[in-house]
Amino acid sequence: MAWDDHWSLMLRDLSGDSFSEAYEQLSDTLVPASGWNPDAAEALPALLTYVEHPDSPERADVAEIVHDLAHRARAVADDGWRAAWPAAVPRLLALVEDDDVAVRRAAVLVLGEHPDPAVLAALLDRWPGETSEAVRLGLVIAVGELGGEDVLPWLAEREETDAIHAAALTTTARITGEAPVERLADLLCGDVTAFAGLHGYERPAPVRWAAGRLAPGPREELLVALAARPNRRSAAMGVVLGEIADRRSAVEGLLPLVGALLDTPERSAAAAVLGGVAPASAEYADQLFALADDPQARDYALWALLRLKDARCVEPLLARFRTREHVLMTGGVGGRGRGNWSLFRAPGAHQMLMDAPEFAPAFLPWVGEVLDPSAHRHTVWPLTRLLREWGPAGAQAAPHLKRLLRADDPHTVEWCADALADVGGESAVRELKKIAKGRRRPWRTRAAAATACARLGGDPGLAVELLESALEAGEMSAVVWAAALGEMGAPLADVLRACHADDRGTEVAIAAALGRVTGVVEEALPVLLRALEGVEPDLIESHTTEAARSLAKLGPLPASAAPVLRDLLATDGRFSRSDGCDLFREDDAFRRDVARALENCAS
Repeated sequence: MAWDDHWSLMLRDLSGDSFSEAYEQLSDTLVPASGWNPDAAEALPALLTYVEHPDSPERADVAEIVHDLAHRARAVADDGWRAAWPAAVPRLLALVEDDDVAVRRAAVLVLGEHPDPAVLAALLDRWPGETSEAVRLGLVIAVGELGGEDVLPWLAEREETDAIHAAALTTTARITGEAPVERLADLLCGDVTAFAGLHGYERPAPVRWAAGRLAPGPREELLVALAARPNRRSAAMGVVLGEIADRRSAVEGLLPLVGALLDTPERSAAAAVLGGVAPASAEYADQLFALADDPQARDYALWALLRLKDARCVEPLLARFRTREHVLMTGGVGGRGRGNWSLFRAPGAHQMLMDAPEFAPAFLPWVGEVLDPSAHRHTVWPLTRLLREWGPAGAQAAPHLKRLLRADDPHTVEWCADALADVGGESAVRELKKIAKGRRRPWRTRAAAATACARLGGDPGLAVELLESALEAGEMSAVVWAAALGEMGAPLADVLRACHADDRGTEVAIAAALGRVTGVVEEALPVLLRALEGVEPDLIESHTTEAARSLAKLGPLPASAAPVLRDLLATDGRFSRSDGCDLFREDDAFRRDVARALENCAS
């Protein structure tokens, strides 16, 4: 089937009853979450044909896909797109005359993505005859993109409405780097309904668009100015939270705005953000402590105090853990879009405490209470995760973990064995050895027990035997236990080298295990560094975070690894795909691992 026919069939599905699913499939195929689809050029003629047909039911939506493609094409060197674009220009210019306002504006914005003197002249010629304010807004944006400094005099004359004037000032500021912040803020408080539906900008579109077009310094100044105006305060604060979620450098300039929310109905979100950016938020500790009894904000405020290492949080948190429903429920959610941040729900107790191993002695008695012999595995799993994160700081929990090795649930036994190895449960070696030899037990349970037994001073022979058989059978989950053995797992090196990786995560895990069992960094370094190259912070994958963690555990690294690690630490964006409190926790954990790896690099 020809590609043109392929895309035409996908577009035809938009006319069916399942428009949402068909549109999502088309959009996700052509405009993936990251990167560039090299088939975009092949799809362009079919997309334009669909938009050109007046009876097509979703013309404006498909035109927005074309806009997304044209915008992304600016950042790539795609010969196919470059070859297809000249034929698309006259078709798009014809759509600038379309009867549908949404189609006209989309066509104007698409044309503004690729510099072309002839297109600039055509759009300037169109200006006098365009009657729709929404399309005129698009023309201001596109003309500014195409003309740069040459159109500054033209932009200076665009003052007929608040929306048009705001777009012209913002576009001028984008070109010159200088923003008349107070005047722009006043305009954005006026009638800016022409911004409604502007593609790529969720509500409130005027504030998001203007802030997004400015350089970081003027952007923060504009948000501060808008936050001081009652009718744009809420909109500005939504963007402020997104800015802090996106850029670490935004914290200094915008933190006072977040702190001011502690006395408002938005205090929960404010407390969560202040916790996320700790220790930069230390000046708000007293205000956060004042919220310790606030039913709406207390979980976020106490988490913030914990992140600030403020011991006043301990007693209220212990009391809260004993009364809070679903106290171990996971708090994060994936899918955060750039420029947005929302409060999902408070992190679970185990997630909160992962940030504060120094407070382990105060919380370990509560952990022991919960890890009683009747504990359900849904309770055991988050607490063993916590203890593994704490490592030796969680040693006081070893007797409770040891007792749970007698549980009937194989998952509980597996997780407790792993945790015992990390916290230091030498007294459990005999029980672990017995479990590892229990041939009627699931192999995962035996492998975890055998690995823990070896790490706690027992004979590694049984662990090597079990893991070798599993790896030869293609059981990739054995790779993690092999890595945990360190150089005791040296006999597994050849079988690890023979393992086939079907995905990046498995490739990283195998490389990390080889580095650990052989003690030869070069066995792991190429794969791990490759996983850390070209990372987009808000699209970071699990194999990337695992690569950073594995590098931090490898010990001394060659100086050649340092540039990649330094670049990651210098990145302004936050390394997380999550929303809520998890966004900040995950970014901190990733940077902590990268910093440890950099410390291990030869100077």
